[in-house]
Amino acid sequence: MSRSQQGVKIAFIGINRSVQVRCTQYLKLRRNFTRLDMDRPIKNLIRASYPNQKWVNIPWSQRLALYDSIYAADPNLIIGNTKVRLSTTESDVVIPDVRYLNEMQELQKLGFIICRVTTGAKPLHLKKYLGKSESGTVAMSLVYDSRFAAKYSVEYSLNPTNFHSTKALVDQFLEKIGYQLDL
Repeated sequence: MSRSQQGVKIAFIGINRSVQVRCTQYLKLRRNFTRLDMDRPIKNLIRASYPNQKWVNIPWSQRLALYDSIYAADPNLIIGNTKVRLSTTESDVVIPDVRYLNEMQELQKLGFIICRVTTGAKPLHLKKYLGKSESGTVAMSLVYDSRFAAKYSVEYSLNPTNFHSTKALVDQFLEKIGYQLDL
């Protein structure tokens, strides 16, 4: 399958990361997008901190706390790292989870199409996902700001319920943004 378009950039936002990752995996596996995780520097820091443990796995909540701590120290550090990594690829790119509003806005400036991924119910782990973060997270704004989409120019939204609906909805989204699907 050949891509007929180069350089499409998509970032998913939402409060249920697993659904965002499912959409991302579909784009990576079926549409040959490059997955670019915002938290890659956090994972690299953890890996470097445990040099004798090749596959150390820190729980998600601790990685999130580390992300928030680094963000509190320098809100531009992680997005700056992401910009550097973006400069090395010309392929279509998808980011599964954008945590902070300023990161989302920077991605928009770089030409990313922001797509909100929703589910029927709020996840039970919303408090855990939000962590100790205050205003400024995308998830908190999605939950508490009724004008989020208009305020931040988020024009697209997906609500997949299972893998099959994910495929159909993501393909419809790609067509809406002008991406030529080679079926």
